[in-house]
Amino acid sequence: MLILTATNVAMRCVKCSSVNVSQVSLFALSPHRPSFAHCRCGVRLFSLSRDGAGLCLSIRCPRCAGYHEFPFAAQSFCRESWLEITCPDAGHPLAIVGQVAQGKAVAALPELPPAASWETDDDCFQDPEIMYQTLNHIHDLAGSGKVACRCGSSSAEVEIFPDRVVLRCASCGRYSSVHARDMCDLAQLMQLGGITMSERGATDLSRHDRP
Repeated sequence: MLILTATNVAMRCVKCSSVNVSQVSLFALSPHRPSFAHCRCGVRLFSLSRDGAGLCLSIRCPRCAGYHEFPFAAQSFCRESWLEITCPDAGHPLAIVGQVAQGKAVAALPELPPAASWETDDDCFQDPEIMYQTLNHIHDLAGSGKVACRCGSSSAEVEIFPDRVVLRCASCGRYSSVHARDMCDLAQLMQLGGITMSERGATDLSRHDRP
């Protein structure tokens, strides 16, 4: 019998209303820390953590201005069919879990009202625009295979703070802090050929060989 160990979580961003389809692998989940998914605009979409033998999916709800938690058994979370997750209070769709493609997710998830009517994470950042550009550049580096750890793994967990982004290796826990306070920090990031998780901050893969 084929046992699935990966699935997709699709949901609309509460800020920009774009549909994000995030691939989740059970093997990449840390037993000690949750994994976070963010929209390219910087807003956190959901987190997934291990809860004993099961999983806990925490989703940001635009209607309730908070997060709802949904427990899953590992077998039911990684599914071929769709599962629509709804707000337990208002009943509106929040996300889709399963093997769902971008186009079908866009059709299945309803549009949200204008972003101005929702509370966002902007006030949490020292400079929201710098943070969004930092996240976009890190996303581009990761998509080009230029985010890696000294241990050889390229699987990273992302933690966002008001003034920095921390990339943490999902395999060994090494990390790199990428500052996102001002244009100087952004310019330094743009000059890097890549990011190595090495516990010493962001380093340039073009100057350091991979292990």
